[in-house]
Amino acid sequence: MAYRKYVIVLALLLQAFALKAQQDPYIHADTISYELYKAGEWQKLIAYADSALATGLDFQLLRYRLAYARFVTEDYKAALQQYNAIITADSYAPVARYYAYFCNLYLNNEPGSFANAAYLDSATLKKEGIARFAFTCAALEAGIKAPESAGRQTGLYTRAGLSNRVGWHLLLDQSVIYFNQKVNGPAVNVNPPGILGPVNTRVNDDSQIEYFLKARYSLNQKFTLLSAYHYLNTNYAGTTYNSNIGVLGFIYTGGRYTDLQADINLGSIYSSRLLQYNAQLTWYSNGNLNLYTISKASLKSYNSATEFIFGQSIGFKTGRKTWLEANITLGNLENYVDADGLYIYNAIDPTKFKTGATFFYRLNLHTMLQINYTYETKYDIYRLDNYGQHSITAGVAWKF
Repeated sequence: MAYRKYVIVLALLLQAFALKAQQDPYIHADTISYELYKAGEWQKLIAYADSALATGLDFQLLRYRLAYARFVTEDYKAALQQYNAIITADSYAPVARYYAYFCNLYLNNEPGSFANAAYLDSATLKKEGIARFAFTCAALEAGIKAPESAGRQTGLYTRAGLSNRVGWHLLLDQSVIYFNQKVNGPAVNVNPPGILGPVNTRVNDDSQIEYFLKARYSLNQKFTLLSAYHYLNTNYAGTTYNSNIGVLGFIYTGGRYTDLQADINLGSIYSSRLLQYNAQLTWYSNGNLNLYTISKASLKSYNSATEFIFGQSIGFKTGRKTWLEANITLGNLENYVDADGLYIYNAIDPTKFKTGATFFYRLNLHTMLQINYTYETKYDIYRLDNYGQHSITAGVAWKF
């Protein structure tokens, strides 16, 4: 009986030692990470916490400290990875939700941002000025299109937009667009047969009024459903054409360095069927908007012709309040749908090549100014020849 008692005591002691040995690495990791956190040694904390997680030492306080270190060093994508892991374990985690809100906001991911705001308490919402129902942005842009062709006059373009939030998960963007240009038609010989003389060139008025609506619904902080509708009323040479395009897709923002988007665009332009598939990859080099790229591949089918189109953009921060984004698009852009359906390239002369750059300047907390230059190679459908076109567009966006 005494032997059995000692065996039981020994077993309990061994179990206690084993438990202590198992706990010690966590205690050590907690102590070291806390000291680095208090000292503001963010890079050392990041290196230590990443190493600890890689060896299987995973606990909430370690992820909170690592996430905050990533946040203050402006690696918002990496910070989101940690906050999302915390939220997966505890969906209401208020601190994680608060910082995830700002991480998404600083990455221009409004759906993900407000999906997290839904979990914040009323005092925090009031402090940050966040409302469940609100207008979020008003935008205005205007520009000219100057063709290198005597047969095409300068075109004028204007867009007015308004965005609002309907609850925590639904965001709506609306725009009204107007475009006008004078286009010289083909030369017509009005003289009797066999008699040479002056010819008449008809000047056609090309005007277009458009309405655009985009809806984004966040399923959670990582997944967003996308839909859009674009209506175009085109009047060319006295004839009116109605066109309708719909967009349906999704956006995934849970990658360490990347966001993914896939969508389908379908409808009719000038009574001909259009079908376009898009896949887009956004890469954040440093986990923020200091340097990013957007790569987009499209497969467009229109009038029984299928075209592959590739677009590449690169953006980078040029100053404390300034950014520059350059882009190039390769392929036949006739009736090409871009920017989630906002821009449709349905001009009388199809675009064969496009490149340009946009300069952004944050005037203050609410106001963003921008100016864009675009060069296009276009094809004159009457003279069967290419010509260049230069566009300059200026815009202002007001964040409420």
